[in-house]
Amino acid sequence: MKRAFKMNYIKFLDKNEEVDRKSVGGKAFALFELLKLGLNVPKGFVITTNAFKIYKNSMIPQSVESEIYEAYDILNCERVAV
Repeated sequence: MKRAFKMNYIKFLDKNEEVDRKSVGGKAFALFELLKLGLNVPKGFVITTNAFKIYKNSMIPQSVESEIYEAYDILNCERVAV
């Protein structure tokens, strides 16, 4: 996956991506664990808990919105897991 810029609020569902439960939440962490076990998981990405903390009391910041659109473009799929 070629990224135009460093993403601070997005983690791609990739078995090589380093994540911890606190940064992505329990459900997303489980998806990363399934990938590491070699199981099929649809292409997708997760929005980090830090992005949620920023958003929960206001509008989605432009920086987070830009990363979401960039992530969709990078995956180049009609449907993705988010």
